[in-house]
Amino acid sequence: GEVIWSRTYGSVAVDQGAAVSVLDDGLALAGSSALGGIGGYDFVLVRADENGEVLWQRYYGTADWDLCHTMIALEDGFILGGISYGDGAPVGQGFLVRTDLNGDVLWTTRTQEELGASCQALAVNSDGRVVMAGYSEQPNGDTDRLLAVFDPDGEPLWSLSLPGDSTDVFSDLLITADDRIVAIGTSFSYGPVAVINVHATDMNGTELWDRTIGNSADASGTGIAIAHGVGFVITGYNTLNLGAPDMIYTKLDNDGYWLEGGNYGNGAPAQGVDIQATADGGYVVAGWIEGAGPGARSVYVVKTNGSGQTASLSVNTFLDPINVEDVPANGATLIPTLFTSDATTMNIQPLSVTSLFIITDSSGRLLHQEQLSAGTSTILVPAMKQGVYMCYWEGGGQRSVQRVVRIAESR
Repeated sequence: GEVIWSRTYGSVAVDQGAAVSVLDDGLALAGSSALGGIGGYDFVLVRADENGEVLWQRYYGTADWDLCHTMIALEDGFILGGISYGDGAPVGQGFLVRTDLNGDVLWTTRTQEELGASCQALAVNSDGRVVMAGYSEQPNGDTDRLLAVFDPDGEPLWSLSLPGDSTDVFSDLLITADDRIVAIGTSFSYGPVAVINVHATDMNGTELWDRTIGNSADASGTGIAIAHGVGFVITGYNTLNLGAPDMIYTKLDNDGYWLEGGNYGNGAPAQGVDIQATADGGYVVAGWIEGAGPGARSVYVVKTNGSGQTASLSVNTFLDPINVEDVPANGATLIPTLFTSDATTMNIQPLSVTSLFIITDSSGRLLHQEQLSAGTSTILVPAMKQGVYMCYWEGGGQRSVQRVVRIAESR
């Protein structure tokens, strides 16, 4: 668990990582970027060496927003998946991009769900069929769990939308050695609280079994892997202990029934995002925790033995020394970058050209935009909760970004 190296990737705009694969000679990282140059947000694929140095970087997408949620590495290339709002899909469709080892596009494909869909996870079976898990939009605003299968050339073979009476989504999946598709997600359709849902089908879409895990408290499933011995291990969260989410480890048998489990955390909100088996017979669970590390929210990694037990209850913290530099446009600077919840204005000094001013949250969600005339010095601050925000201004052929932080009201 000791840090070997740490690096950042991206530009002065919003860049969000979604997946990483360890290769024989380095890494492949995928995510989304606001400055891919194609239009809106674009998929981005970064190929790095063993020390994290960038070998090449490629962008994929349409003239509209394209948000990458997952990526898998194959022997001869990569497949990226997410959601695209371009090329005639204003409601958003699951979008897949297949590349070779140099990042050149071999094919793209998308789902054809009537009200839209999103790809959250990908897997490929032994004969090259590509399986996608995610969700499809429904007329009442809810989402249904979605599986879709494509042939090795990206042609759709079948899709299966699993209905419920509330919001349901698949977050991860795997394909077993006997060609079963096992997907994990979260469902609000089984009662008053959220439950973990694990669902198995064959490669033709025939349901084999459907299991739920959870009862009196909210639970969510986000990651699944093949267990040592038999069955599967999953992670996510539940709120059984102190009310706040805990990171979880749960082991299931080959038919999806519960075998054992455990929670990790200290009462502060925490969640597992992914789980993997390790060569020593144990597992590693990764996600996030609040209030227990060097920042408001920190990466949280737990190493266990084969039964989900840790060698110690102590938690080591690491403060990453890497900073991402702010790059002001045309010499303009926002003042202040740290302001209280009772502040109503920010100053931009000096703004030499007419610019589009944008504020997003740390996930890239648009909160505010307005046109600022050249010479503007005062900006009215929109209502924002405590947190970290990104401010962009575009004008004169340049685009720049600066982080601002809103804190509690001054006293």
